[in-house]
Formats: sequence, structure tokens, C-alpha cells
Amino acid sequence: MGVSSRERQARTTTVRKFIEGSNADGMPPVPLVLGMSATTQRFDTVLGEKRRGTTRRTTISAEEVRSSGLLKDQMVVVVPAAEVNTDMTLLETAVRRWRDFEKTWAEYTAREGERQVRPVLVVQVQDGIPERNILSRTPLDEVVEVLRRELRQIKQGALVRCFDAPGDISFGGENIRRIDASRIQDDDSARIVLFKTALSTGWDCPRAEVMMSFRKAVDKTSIAQLIGRMIRTPLARRIDSYEMLNAVELYLPHYDRDSLEAILAELRNPEAEDRVPTEVTTVPQVDYARNPKLTHAFTALEQIKIASFSNPCRLPPVRRLMRLAWLLTDDDIDVKAYERERAELVRILIKHREQRWKDAQDWASLVRETGQVELEQFIIGLGKMEMPAAAIKVRAELASENVEGLFREAHRRIGPGTDIHAAFRGEAEKKTDPALAKLELFALSSDPAVLKEINDHAEKRSATLEAEHRGSIRRTKAKRKEHYRKLQQAGRDPLYVEWDLPEQISEKAEGEAYEQHLFCDDGGKFQTKLNNWETVVLKEWMKRDDFVGWLRNPPRKPWSFCVAYEHGGTKGFHPDLLLVRRNRDRLVVDVVEPHRTNQDDTYAKAKGLAKYAEAYGRDFGQLMMVKIEGSGDNALLFGFDVNERETRKKALALRSNEDVQGLFRPL
Repeated sequence: MGVSSRERQARTTTVRKFIEGSNADGMPPVPLVLGMSATTQRFDTVLGEKRRGTTRRTTISAEEVRSSGLLKDQMVVVVPAAEVNTDMTLLETAVRRWRDFEKTWAEYTAREGERQVRPVLVVQVQDGIPERNILSRTPLDEVVEVLRRELRQIKQGALVRCFDAPGDISFGGENIRRIDASRIQDDDSARIVLFKTALSTGWDCPRAEVMMSFRKAVDKTSIAQLIGRMIRTPLARRIDSYEMLNAVELYLPHYDRDSLEAILAELRNPEAEDRVPTEVTTVPQVDYARNPKLTHAFTALEQIKIASFSNPCRLPPVRRLMRLAWLLTDDDIDVKAYERERAELVRILIKHREQRWKDAQDWASLVRETGQVELEQFIIGLGKMEMPAAAIKVRAELASENVEGLFREAHRRIGPGTDIHAAFRGEAEKKTDPALAKLELFALSSDPAVLKEINDHAEKRSATLEAEHRGSIRRTKAKRKEHYRKLQQAGRDPLYVEWDLPEQISEKAEGEAYEQHLFCDDGGKFQTKLNNWETVVLKEWMKRDDFVGWLRNPPRKPWSFCVAYEHGGTKGFHPDLLLVRRNRDRLVVDVVEPHRTNQDDTYAKAKGLAKYAEAYGRDFGQLMMVKIEGSGDNALLFGFDVNERETRKKALALRSNEDVQGLFRPL
């Protein structure tokens, strides 16, 4: 379909023959076309040209795809701050960062028992000068020397290239083998890829984690196309425990601020035909591991609950329960879970069946009637050919195929994707004939009271199983744990689950360096940019003798501490600071949200925090909203704690932001 105007006029592609029809081949247009693409413009154009009638579009946003884990969360772009020759310096930095990815992927896959991910460093070089027999204007000998210096040794077959030149070539004393772009992903030995522009099309390599480009700023569109092909995740899911593995990094020594903004505009462009809009940050990121001095603080934090919002694929309660039971059985966590939960659901249906036989003398007749169809018989005189005033009602038995249709409908209503219907039929057939057993299930599925009972039962049992086996589920491997997490999110909206903090996080390299943070570098420091109110609150808590540590809670990250609140729908609220204190022989966690009271959702967030305190307050010290008046040494701190009973009662009754003002007290 992707052809030029001239080619489109000259020939009709196979795809277009199906869509448009082809007289030469005696082929009419297909009656129904299903299309799925990240780049639908050409497809839409073809459909529009032929006016094929009704077009129904279902749009899945890039953010939905990203939240599913198929796309990386962000792109980190690094450029020089001044106009100096930084080519090889940035290449050195890119190589070191690539080694960080190698180390982290190796650590993660070994711990989780996953197949090994071998990240790729992509190096884009300049075009050559064919008439002078120069392969590239980028000094490839120097590139190889930098690679050798940083790596000490380049493994055999690791250095490859995708630009034109027959056979292998040699630069800097290293052999560089030729490889087709389409083969990079499946060639595990290919680790460093040199190319010119060949990778911008026809290439898909999710394990490409770091790119360095020697090309000039005029190539912004091709670089944007290339990045769009790099942002797929290697394991087709987000890595919750290591944030750096959810990003790709790009080093551009020949881009200034203006040219960088041009490429960022390309990357953010939602109309781009060959890529998805990408979240981009130009601030380098630093990776921080768990603070080894605060292991006990992590233990305290991972006992508390956070709001987990449903994914778009909501599951019916019975189907969700049976999937959970199957996972528990398959993982040897609860080997009898599947058979036990299925038997209990069938028991409920059989109970209603038995009750119907007791209560309704004509139950068999009623059931059989569901297997009949009412017909109207008109007797027309051949003389006058007039319709009679009334018809004669006649009932006919449904064909076996129609009975099967009703049985499938009962299956859809009760437990799609499960074998509950077959298990019920097996039990009912012990007392009646097979056809009547199927019709009985259809009759039961038509009763709202029966459906409510089995759905309520399934909801309760799912919650019970999740609570009983929470510890075992948390000890499963990350890939398996993801199945359980998606099942949790496929239920009510939202669901409160225990907090699962990552092993490593990434933070922009800006702001001040702080100590006693739950995540830190090798020197015990954590660099972040706090606003004035957050700084005042943190300093106030750090003065206390019982202060242990703190966590800056970023908004909307998959692992962030989250509380649900209502404000034009159910939303997630991410308080800024979690502060850990020692209270006698145990640790307590304070949640503190510095929040400007002129924001229209202040009262709603306070109310949501109060509801959270009502359910889970015993797991915390204070649950507070605070405000600051004044600045610097004259700053005064005001706040209220919804973990106090009387304050919580007032917060639950809030109706406006004006009501919130009366809750603040000097701290």
C-alpha cells in the first residue's frame, strides 16, 4: 500500500485488489475489511477513495500501549552544552551507559530466570565520499579505538555494520562484519552496530538501548524515524524493578538547543505516520539502588497498600476468579484451587436448579418452553386471498443446533472463557437428558438473581485467594507476577494492593543532593529537585530525633504510592513525601502532601486521603496535608492529619476548598 503516486497509478497491489476489487481477476471487493496498524493514514486513504460505506474506528492511544509495557516509558537525549568538538567524548559516555544496560539486564534476567537480553549500542556515522573511496566522513579508526579503550576487548563478531560495501571490512585493527538490518535482533553476537541511514526503515530491534549519532542536525526526521523503531521493550513488558530498563538513550554531539527542539517536535508529533509520539527528556538520568542502610524501612513500606487502577481489559468476575485459580494451580501455590473454585460455582448453579424443581411444579415445562419457538399460522382462503383476522399459535421444538446456541449464550452470560457450563451440564445430566440440562442452564442464566449471586461469590473468592496467597505470589518470578498483577487490575476500579517497590529507580540529574533517601548512589546521596514547600517539610522532619529516612514519591510512575479520590471520576493522588520515623521498637511511615489550597481538587484529595486513613490508617503514623506561609527562615508550617479521628470526620464531610481552610493548624 505504501507506494508513490506514479506507482499507484501504474499498478494495483494485492492488498488494494482485496479492498477495491479487480475486474481483471474476477474479484469483487471483500465485504468486510479489518485493519490494524500504527500508521493508518495510507489505509484510510485507500478506503476513502472507494467510499466503502461505514468505517468503524477503534483508537488505542500510544499511552495505552505504553502502559501495557510494549513501549519504553521515555527517551533520554544528551547534547553538548557548548559548541566544542565532543564527538568522541559522547561516544565514550554512550559506551559506558551501554555497559550499564548490559550489567543491569544481566542482573535482572539472572535473578528472574528469564532469557538473557543482550542490549545493542547503535552508532550512526556520516556518509562517505565515493569518488575518493572514503567509506564514511566519520573517522572509523577513532571510533574503533574508543570502543576498544572502553571495552578493553571487543568480542569476536560483536562489531557489525549495515552500510554498503561487500564483505567484512577492517578499521583500527578490528574486523567489522556486514549484517542485514533485519537480522540484528536475532543475532545475539551482534552488540555494536555501525550504520548510516539504513536502520530508519525495515528494521525492528527492541534490544537497541543506546544510540550515538555523528550525523548533522539536518537529519532530524530520519533520526526521529529511527527512534520510533527503538522504543519497543525487549521482553514486551515493563520492568518494574529496574527503572532504567524502561528507557532508551540517545547521544547527539552535533545538535544545539534549536536543532534539538526540532527533533523533539518530530518525536512528539502525534500525526507522524511512521512512529508513535515519544516522551522525551533532555536531562541526563542517574540510577539509584536501594539504600543498604535502610533495608528495614523498605520492609515497613512494603506492608502498606496503594491504589492500583484497572487496565482497559476488564474481566467478568467468574472468568477472573477461574484465571486466578488456574494460575495458583499451575504455579503449585494452591494445587486444588481450580477444581475447588469451579466445583463451588457449579454447586451454586445446581442449588438453584434443585430449588426450581421444588418450588415450581411446571419447572420442566418452563425449561422445555425455552427450547421451543412460537410460530404464527395463518389460514388464507384461496378465493379471496385475504389475511384472516387472527393467527393460530403453534409451538415447535428448536433444532439441536439452536439448543446449542442457547447453551453458548448461557456460557457467555455466566463464565466466558471458562468451562463452568460444561461442568454444570455434567452434573445436571446425572438427573436429566443432555438437551434439557443445556436448556436448564440457559433458564438459570436468564435470572438476574442467579447471575448476581455467582458474580458476588466470584468477587469475594478472588479477594480471598489474593489475600491468602499474597506472599507466595510476590515470590514468583517477575514475568509470572505480571499475570497476577493484570488479573488484580482487571477487577474493581481501583483495587488496593501491597506496595512493591523497585530495586532501582532513575532520577533526572538536577537539583540538590540529599542523604537518608531510600534510594541512593554509592556515596549514599540522592539528587533531586524539590520545590520550596517540599524542602521546608523535609527539613522539618529531618530535625526530629526519631527521623530514619524518606522517599520522594514521583507522580504517575507505575510504582508510585497512590491513593484514590473522586473528582469528576475516580483518579489517583500521589502525595509528595513519605517520611519514615522510629517509634519505640518499630518504624512508622508518615505521608505528607504539601498542597496549594487554591487548586480545585484540594478538598477532593483531602477527602480521598481521609477515606484511605479510615481503611488503612493503622499502618501509618500521620497522613497529612500541609501548606506553607512565608519563605526561608520565616516560613510557617500548617497542616492537618486525617489519621486523627476527629479531623478525619471533618475531612470526610468536605464539600469545597473553602471548607478545607478550617482544618489547617500550626505545626
